[in-house]
Parts: sequence; structure tokens; C-alpha cells
Amino acid sequence: MDGTKSISYTGSGDSVIIPSKIDDKPVTNIRYNAFAVCTRLTNVSIPDIVIIIGNSAFALCANLTIVTIPDNVTIIDEYAFVNCTRLTSITIGNGVQHIGYNVFEGCTSLTSVTFERVDTSFESTGYYSSFIDSSNSSSLQTVYTAGGIGTYTRPNTSSTTWTKTSD
Repeated sequence: MDGTKSISYTGSGDSVIIPSKIDDKPVTNIRYNAFAVCTRLTNVSIPDIVIIIGNSAFALCANLTIVTIPDNVTIIDEYAFVNCTRLTSITIGNGVQHIGYNVFEGCTSLTSVTFERVDTSFESTGYYSSFIDSSNSSSLQTVYTAGGIGTYTRPNTSSTTWTKTSD
């Protein structure tokens, strides 16, 4: 083993602080399905030591509302936040180099996304994309690619038009 830990969760709390160490080993990976379908989860604190948010890690966490991805995270894997229907705001730290496909698919309440890195790549092939509305010309991915670091918003949850509102 490489001396690191992955975390999974089986609790029922609404607010979770992920520890930076378990058994004196650093928690560097939020593993596949770690918090999936934790419907009571409203708030999660991710430590700076985490570098990978795994496939479906927070999938179907219907009550999760705000997420901040720390700067050390480099990969947000596919479906990580899929169908987090009450997620309204996310900040993506400056270490995130890659966002997998369908990471925010079904996040219908998402109205604010802040990117702290200018060259984050998105996995988009055919039907699959990272965000809920990537198929139109004003999609978040398209606007971010043109605008870089900053906060992007849409006026309401029925709009598919994202605009850069701050640097």
C-alpha cells in the first residue's frame, strides 16, 4: 500500500467533516460511491489533503446544497455529484485539472459555479458532458472555456444561459 486512505461513509448525519487522517494515514481519496444516496447530507467539508473525488462519490445526495472543492483536488471523477438536485453553488479549487463526464448532470438547482483555475479540462463526448446544459452555445463549459477563472451564474434554475459575473 502507498500509506494513504480512501474514505467511505455509512452514517446518517446531515453535516459531515471528512477527516484528513484515519489511523494516522492521510485521506487522499473520496472513493467510489463513498457518500452516494446519503439523502440527509446537506453539508460536507472536504480536507485540503484530498486529491481525488471518485466516481459517484456524492451521487444522489439530494439535499446537498453547497460544495467547495479544495485546491489539492486534481480530479473530480465521473458522476461525482450527479442528481444532487438541491446543489445551488460549487467552488472548484485551482488544483482541479479534470472534471469527468456527468459530474453535475441532474444538478437542476445549480446557479453559481466558481472556477479558480484557468485550464480545467472537461470530459465531453457526444451525449456525455460535465454539466447539466453543455449542449448549447451558452453552456457553462463553453462560457468558462472563453472566460477562464471566475464565477459563473445563471439567473434561475430554468435558464440554460450562464454568464461570467466576477473574476
